[in-house]
Amino acid sequence: MRDSDRFERMPKNPYWHDKGGHYEVCLGETRYLDQGGHHTRTPLWIRDKRTGKTVKRIGDGHQMGNWHPVWINWKGKKIQVEKLLDQGA
Repeated sequence: MRDSDRFERMPKNPYWHDKGGHYEVCLGETRYLDQGGHHTRTPLWIRDKRTGKTVKRIGDGHQMGNWHPVWINWKGKKIQVEKLLDQGA
């Protein structure tokens, strides 16, 4: 992990993605790790709507056909960000 990944600030005008669940997610600037754009790293901030706490994670994305899921390490498990947004809905 690069220092710029660790200390990147939240975007000035963040857009919080919300599906009505327990968490909201704000995506940062996506970085492509290969020339074709099949493997990406994305900083994201996760806000717990009940407590108001915000944590930062680095998402790992992989292109699969026309779908590009992003995985994060959340509470010791590797999960997709979409599934995190559905939790508690």
